[in-house]
Amino acid sequence: MDIQLTPQLRNLPPLTLTDLPKELLIEIFSWLPVQSVFSSRCVSKTWYFLLSSSNIQFTKLYFQRSPTQLICQVPSIPTFHFHFVEINNNHKGDAFGVKVCPLKYELIAGCTLVALNSCRGFLLLATDVYSCNPTVLCNPFTREYVTLPIGDMDYKISIRVVSGFGFCAESKKFKVVRLVYRGKGNARAGSRRLQLPENRMAEVYTIGGADSWRVIGPAPKYPEQSFPSFSTYFNGVMHWVCDKNGPDYIVTFDFESECFGTLPPPPIFVIEPVLDRTKMMIGVLGGCLCLSNNLELWVMKKYGVQDSWTKVYAIDVLPHGSHQVLKSLGQGKVLIKYREDHHFDDRIISYNPVENNCKEFEEVSDLWSFSAIPHTPNFMTFTDALKGE
Repeated sequence: MDIQLTPQLRNLPPLTLTDLPKELLIEIFSWLPVQSVFSSRCVSKTWYFLLSSSNIQFTKLYFQRSPTQLICQVPSIPTFHFHFVEINNNHKGDAFGVKVCPLKYELIAGCTLVALNSCRGFLLLATDVYSCNPTVLCNPFTREYVTLPIGDMDYKISIRVVSGFGFCAESKKFKVVRLVYRGKGNARAGSRRLQLPENRMAEVYTIGGADSWRVIGPAPKYPEQSFPSFSTYFNGVMHWVCDKNGPDYIVTFDFESECFGTLPPPPIFVIEPVLDRTKMMIGVLGGCLCLSNNLELWVMKKYGVQDSWTKVYAIDVLPHGSHQVLKSLGQGKVLIKYREDHHFDDRIISYNPVENNCKEFEEVSDLWSFSAIPHTPNFMTFTDALKGE
């Protein structure tokens, strides 16, 4: 059936994307990759304000739909270089769109910045690579940042601080927790034979609350390190791999109740304890907590239930080494960061457990030695985030 247009309709000027209603434009833009959003802002003033951080309708919808991507930090002298990595499935078999974008700016001039962990699009940073004491929270895409308070006794911090940043779903609050020793030594010395107090203390800072750290009591003795691959935020709880031999494998901190706890390891680890935990890393895969050891991966399918740990795969197509799970790529594929034993270069790889094959993303591997933090892009301001938006 032919559709006949009236003369009035035939004489109308053609519609362009800029003529669409604002609500429909926001719907379209909320599906774009981060780099495309930045490019679209340059089209016109209307689009710039439509896609700005001040438009809560856009920022909220964009965050809800954003897939997990990566923040990679590369050590260099005198500071770390940060790169944002987008890896998206092109829905063409094994084809993936990969973009590596350097974050070319300094939040604090002259300071070394070290990324500790990510939560809801915000990064927790330290300005001292030796102590790793958390001092800055930032949104790497809006360039907005807030500095954390310096405690009166922070100059006595003796060895590396273990920390975490998380969100309380019930109270709608962001909190930072740190586990600190204070003694007569110096964190730069790197020695553990220092005159330290017997008790390690736990302190909490609530973003937007009182401008000081609250001591909430003694902290667990372990873990001693807080590198990104050994810690992860998941469902309101911070998780750390316990880096010393003992019955505890995973130490937790609930941001809402401000209580520490532990999670049971896979049953096989109780029968055959893992003596070297330097290759054990923790993460999130498919909405479940996961634990990798060497090239094996275990997933806790029911949170807190030891018998729900399930061995998902054991990679045998790569030389012996360690791997960190970063995110799911769909169709059963898993994005991992892999390092071969006795090597210093890191590689980003897509692993398919079903077909037992790997595909390396050389665009990212060219960074050579780096750490990777799963990060969900967010254009929201701290003010809107503190409102629970």
